[in-house]
Amino acid sequence: MTHPRRVLALAVGLVVSTLLLGGGWLASTWRERATRLREAEARLLRTAHVVRGAVDESLEELRAREDERPFYHYGYYYSPPDVLAISDPVAISPLARPPTDPRVVGYFQIDPGGAIRTPYTPDAEGPAHPLSTRVRGALESEALASLRALASPPRAPAAPLARAAPPIEVETSLLTLSIGDAPAHRGPSPAASPETVAIAQVERSVDLNTYGNVQAQDIQLAQQGDPMASQRVLDRGRQVPNYSRRNVTWEDARQSQQQPQAPPRAPAQARSQPATAPVVASPVATEAPLGAGSRMRRPSAAQVRAALDAHRDAVVACAPGRDVVVRLRVRGEDGAPSGVNVSGVDDPEAVRCVRDALAVVRLPPFEARVLVVGYLYAPARAAPPPELADASGLDNMVRRAAEVDYTPMTYAELGDALVLHRLVTHEGVSVVQGVLLARDRLAGEWIARIVARHAGETEPAVVEAGQGECAVREPASAIVGGVELCFPPAALRAATEALDRELGWQLAALLALLSIALLAAAAIVIAARRAQALSRQKSEFVSAVSHELRTPLTTLRMHAEMLDEGLVTDARRPKVHKELVRESVRLARLVDNVLTLARIEEGRRRIEAADGDLAAHVREVAEGQRGLVEERGFTLDVRAGAPLEACFDRQAVEQIVVNLLDNALKYGAGAERAIEVRVEAPSTIVVSDRGPGVPVSARERVFERFYRVERPEHAHAPGTGIGLSLVADLAVAHGGRASVHPREGGGLEVRVALGGARPEAPG
Repeated sequence: MTHPRRVLALAVGLVVSTLLLGGGWLASTWRERATRLREAEARLLRTAHVVRGAVDESLEELRAREDERPFYHYGYYYSPPDVLAISDPVAISPLARPPTDPRVVGYFQIDPGGAIRTPYTPDAEGPAHPLSTRVRGALESEALASLRALASPPRAPAAPLARAAPPIEVETSLLTLSIGDAPAHRGPSPAASPETVAIAQVERSVDLNTYGNVQAQDIQLAQQGDPMASQRVLDRGRQVPNYSRRNVTWEDARQSQQQPQAPPRAPAQARSQPATAPVVASPVATEAPLGAGSRMRRPSAAQVRAALDAHRDAVVACAPGRDVVVRLRVRGEDGAPSGVNVSGVDDPEAVRCVRDALAVVRLPPFEARVLVVGYLYAPARAAPPPELADASGLDNMVRRAAEVDYTPMTYAELGDALVLHRLVTHEGVSVVQGVLLARDRLAGEWIARIVARHAGETEPAVVEAGQGECAVREPASAIVGGVELCFPPAALRAATEALDRELGWQLAALLALLSIALLAAAAIVIAARRAQALSRQKSEFVSAVSHELRTPLTTLRMHAEMLDEGLVTDARRPKVHKELVRESVRLARLVDNVLTLARIEEGRRRIEAADGDLAAHVREVAEGQRGLVEERGFTLDVRAGAPLEACFDRQAVEQIVVNLLDNALKYGAGAERAIEVRVEAPSTIVVSDRGPGVPVSARERVFERFYRVERPEHAHAPGTGIGLSLVADLAVAHGGRASVHPREGGGLEVRVALGGARPEAPG
């Protein structure tokens, strides 16, 4: 047992040492390749980050540019606030022209209620501009419903007052202003008191776009010489207020939208008052119909002034030396303020102080739902301000700035659309303003140009998310989703191409070495096992030969002693002589087989072939064995009648036939104990029996040295395991081969083809 273990240890050591040596060499190259691959990936990632940074920086520049744009540019006409003029100048919005930026499709504004307007047409009733049609078509899609809803969020309106007839309510927005129904006057109407002019004037609401159209038309008519148009422009004066911008967060804007508010009404303009007088800027409700209730329709200017002047000292104490402008929303049901806006004061504590001081203001209840009152608390001055000769139109010429809340411009991807939008709020009413962007152009040619400008030598492809075969895949933008930068596998392959070739050679060399080592180990193991098997087979062969020799020798000795001692009767003497002959022949055949096998292995057995009748020779040999066959209880059928000329070794053919008959006698016993011998053209000897046959798996091995099919019924059958092996060797020496086949009807058939060419000596 020690020897096989040593052989196995030698084989395993050979393979393991080869693996360790080649594996270390291969692992070193693989680590170097992985390092280069990581460096190449890092380089591609840096390129992707540079490109993405350039894309997002450009988009941020676009966002910042649009964020600075004032809200009134989103109409076709607007009144420039930085132009000094008695009347409102009118200019065409810079957005009225088609955008030159290839990323921009068009501009839009969504009013409360979902109405969509664009700056491309001065008249909403006229023919639609192609850009307006395209922008409206995109914004009216279901995917942008959430964007449209920003302009009209759900809110809880204040409970209406109980009255006989509901008031007439007019929806307003930051894009509206008020214009009196009656022509403007240079002075107050003779029949109207200052309070009536300041408070009780009936007004109507007009949006800036319509106002711009009217003003532009009158200016054009005035330029053409129409004196009435010129007078209308002068009478109209400065109607559009100046607006001050206040930046707020989206959260603050949405919270402001969600606060309960009374539905706003058409604003009314206040007329000029002394600096310390209340200025009723916009009563946000029309008068109730006459006879609707017992309350007064709205308080007089004197009542408002008295109520506010009562808190002058407290307000001045909050912001000493400052002009404090307050704007109060007063509820009609109880005359209490529902909100106080403070301007002209920067200190938050001072603003809180003013609000607390005016929170206790009370006016007599009135029929209008809400009254918006503007008031200036001015500190005492050394000299009174100069009086104007005619100040009745002062409010048309000088208007205080109205605060407008702007949220920052923000990108949003809604379905297939990409928009840049913001929420603009004034007096609690919001509109959505924004830019519709060409997402397909952004994701395609525009980002591709950025890539070509910033990527350097290795340019990634711009693909939709998840598309393409990419070695490195990175988002093309943090703003435009669904677009990726795709570096093809060739971008990494170039970095490791030389190492890959070297690695391939190393891997091939390692596989070759491993194959050689495995073959060597297998050869060692096989050789050891073969040697062990041969040793075992030779031991078995020696044992079998010894047994085979002992049997005939014992018989010969026993019969010789019996004859010598006179123990054999005359009647039995012929039988004893026959047994002596048979055992002698058996002994001679066994010795002849062993000697022939030894000569074949040593290459000393030469085939001495000669032409002759193969059928006659086979018949002669078979008939010579008939007595032995019949003595063993078998019948012998020899079918070799017709002459068959062939070139063969007579002694070899005799050994072939005798060994085949001996094999059939040992293993061919079955339900029918019959042996058949025949000769087939051109030179094939066939011996068949009715025994159990040979399993398919053993049909090739039966011709191996010392191999015997293991069957329980044949465990003690005599034999050395060299008979069929010798038959096969002699067939090969003749240039043919031996084979076994199942016999039709059961049994075994052994066919020995001697070949047609003149045979050479074996070995």
